[in-house]
Amino acid sequence: RWAKMWSPGSEEAESLRPASAPRSSPERHVPFTASRRCAPLCSRPMPVSQTDLSALPIFAVLTPEELAILAAGAERVEIAEPGVELTREGEFGHSVLVVLEGTAQVSLEGAVVRELTRGDLFGEIAVLSSGRRTATVVSATPMVLASVFKRDVWAIESTNDAFAEELRRLRGERI
Repeated sequence: RWAKMWSPGSEEAESLRPASAPRSSPERHVPFTASRRCAPLCSRPMPVSQTDLSALPIFAVLTPEELAILAAGAERVEIAEPGVELTREGEFGHSVLVVLEGTAQVSLEGAVVRELTRGDLFGEIAVLSSGRRTATVVSATPMVLASVFKRDVWAIESTNDAFAEELRRLRGERI
């Protein structure tokens, strides 16, 4: 569980840049893949608190014990600048991300279709259905996210009908 402030142009970002990509392309999004569980972007533990999660509407149906399970397995990810690609359409997704602070833009086939703000969850379709991301999400501002690994989502979903129904409702709205 490692996270740190990370920004385009940093040593970590440059290590991920394909050799063929220009160093100073303003059009280039810097990739962030939560499925890598934050490595190599991370340098110190940044847990997600139960309080962080309980304040969000999506988690209102969870018991304190379920919140504790999610918080224990979640990672706090801080994105320092806009333009960081959080998910890429078509790639495999292994975690659900929840916006704790900041905003991001969701695009389908290159067209922006939605803005995400505090309390919004994304990545649930890949975790619950196809395994592949159905949209690209790019930070619009500096952000703080909670990344919840799929096995923890599945564990709660299998025992909490209200949570499972809320996730299905979200998925239905977005497909």
